[in-house]
Amino acid sequence: MFNRENKIKRIIEKLTILQYYLENVSSINLNDGNLIAENFSAGLLNKLFDWNLKNLNTTGNEVGIDLGDSLNKVAVQVTRQNKRQKIEETIQKFFTHEHHKKYKTLYVFLLTNKKLYRKPFKTIQSFHFTVEENIIDFKDIIARINSLSNTNLNKIAEYFDEELSKFNWKKEAEKAANFINSQHQLNSPHRGAMNWDNGITAVFGNDGFGNIEDEKVPHRRQVDILRLVLKHNDYRELSFGLSDNKSTWVMLVDSSDDEELSKHIWSCFFVALEEKTNKSDFK
Repeated sequence: MFNRENKIKRIIEKLTILQYYLENVSSINLNDGNLIAENFSAGLLNKLFDWNLKNLNTTGNEVGIDLGDSLNKVAVQVTRQNKRQKIEETIQKFFTHEHHKKYKTLYVFLLTNKKLYRKPFKTIQSFHFTVEENIIDFKDIIARINSLSNTNLNKIAEYFDEELSKFNWKKEAEKAANFINSQHQLNSPHRGAMNWDNGITAVFGNDGFGNIEDEKVPHRRQVDILRLVLKHNDYRELSFGLSDNKSTWVMLVDSSDDEELSKHIWSCFFVALEEKTNKSDFK
């Protein structure tokens, strides 16, 4: 029971990470964010509902919809916009471009949460579309995941791990490193961990890591030891990055336990120091 609950919590954390990533990619107008969202959504919805959705934007753009399953007659619009106007425009385009002749059902998949839509959405006569059934948001996804068998839950957990590993976390780690470096003062800790975002912790060192060539120096060796500790304790490293001046390093970890991770990095540093001392004594 505990393993199941833990996996669901980790999936929820990953959904939050995905939402955060896509919002930031969109904010600086990187178009690959749309492709990532569409491909990820197709795979997720296929696994949850046993569909066979394809990304229509990679096989030939169909206005107003992003994903299509010609076998099950299902079409999906993927969007981060949850305003009523966006959904109305999606429905209008669906009929204007006669997609209803090919697909029997239209879904809007929101990469966020639904708003309170007080009035039903208008469609052509006899075409079924309701907020409860045809607008899918993260809460609906979580509810669906919670109802899965343990076998299927494991498949979804594996899918999240696989897909999230494709994201460009390196830039996010570098961003965190530059932020921590800019806040660093003489009386600041030389290493530690801080909550970077929901479900993500930045483990860091303000110790000139990138300017030290000798990999056996404790300031560099501590990172190697930390990776071993993370693996042993089932933490997942998302990325590693340096500040622009190479003085500060950051390792983004898929966990919100900053206190425990702070203890780990300090322990790893002292282990690295002890290694160096023992080798010096031996000589």
